[in-house]
Amino acid sequence: MDKQSPDLLRPTLMAGLLFGFLGGLPLLKLLNCACCALVVACGFFASYLYSGECRRQGAEFRPGTGALLGLVAGAFYALMNTLIETVTTLTIGDFFLTRFSQWIRTLPNIQPEVLEQLDRAVEQSGTFSLSGLILGLLFSVAIASVFSTAGGLIGGAVFKVDRPAPPPPPPPPVPQLPLPPLPSSDFGGQPGPPPSDVG
Repeated sequence: MDKQSPDLLRPTLMAGLLFGFLGGLPLLKLLNCACCALVVACGFFASYLYSGECRRQGAEFRPGTGALLGLVAGAFYALMNTLIETVTTLTIGDFFLTRFSQWIRTLPNIQPEVLEQLDRAVEQSGTFSLSGLILGLLFSVAIASVFSTAGGLIGGAVFKVDRPAPPPPPPPPVPQLPLPPLPSSDFGGQPGPPPSDVG
């Protein structure tokens, strides 16, 4: 990147926090089942934002820079996603585990031991564990970094910005030619007689 390149922080932070928030919501997180679509979109969106800054500032933007954007945006995604998931779990419990437990109870001939294990899992899902939080964050960072980098690389190829052409050189200065001498004149300001040819 050259000296005119925009700052990476703003587009990566915006993309990471936005898509990390969406990925932490109970229903929208299902989109990540399709090849981590939200994580890939995070890196792609960061490249889109950065390409606009590059066009405004006349800077170059290449897929390699898009991959770097995706990597940084993926880290912000993981932080925001882990935060939202933790708050959601502590507030309403594990949404999908609760729904699964309710669905299992509607089936016939379910062993009581299975129901007890499900109830225990639902209760434990609403408790806070520092070790679980750290492990979840590390896992989220690893996954988000890979897929968001891929999204940034794709965005860098789609929104590539070439270096602007240098301005043409200024035209050379026009040489100043000396002015011819003024003709001589008599008294009174009238021009004198033309010189006679001596033959």
